[in-house]
Amino acid sequence: MNALIVLGGQKPSSGLLQELAKRASLVLCADSGLEAALEGGIRPDAVIGDMDSVSDHLLNRYASENGKVLRLPREKDDTDGVAVLDYAIGLGVKQITLTGALGGRLDHALANCMLLVRAANRGLSACIEEDGQHIELLRGFRKIEGHSGQTFSLLSLGAAHVVSLEGAHYPLCDYAMRSDYPIGISNLFETSCIRVEVDAGDVLFFQIK
Repeated sequence: MNALIVLGGQKPSSGLLQELAKRASLVLCADSGLEAALEGGIRPDAVIGDMDSVSDHLLNRYASENGKVLRLPREKDDTDGVAVLDYAIGLGVKQITLTGALGGRLDHALANCMLLVRAANRGLSACIEEDGQHIELLRGFRKIEGHSGQTFSLLSLGAAHVVSLEGAHYPLCDYAMRSDYPIGISNLFETSCIRVEVDAGDVLFFQIK
């Protein structure tokens, strides 16, 4: 089962939301992600969060139409993003797309990128799709499609080891990445596909659309 999770960052366009929702069997919102979903013509299956950033009027309207609202306490350890991700996992979801993850506060954006690690640690495939970029976590070997001249970046979360990066303008071989030296920023596809192998640590892949 595939799930789309709409978070409360910068609102994705209606076109992107509708495209992502078509691929999903389940749509969930974290707090004010409900506003973005409804504006995009998407009716979510549930909204989850402490509801500190969504208007009461909108929330009540959604609930009055038999929408499922799972309200969390404001003082809690989990972010709303963690809560909605774990809810999806509990439903047996195996693939998750996050949107509305970026924009606004940088700490929130970084926390949302960390959801990709949480998903991977639980055996799920997950990515972030925004109007301007695609983000995923790299572990093991991956072939990634793009087009010649397209910009991408690789950033390690702590220490990571890249066995190889092929098909890029700036290739890597047997390279120990560190979070204090962003060597992987602003690389380019040389052809329509790059090949990356990471055998230790976590590397975030950013593909600029």
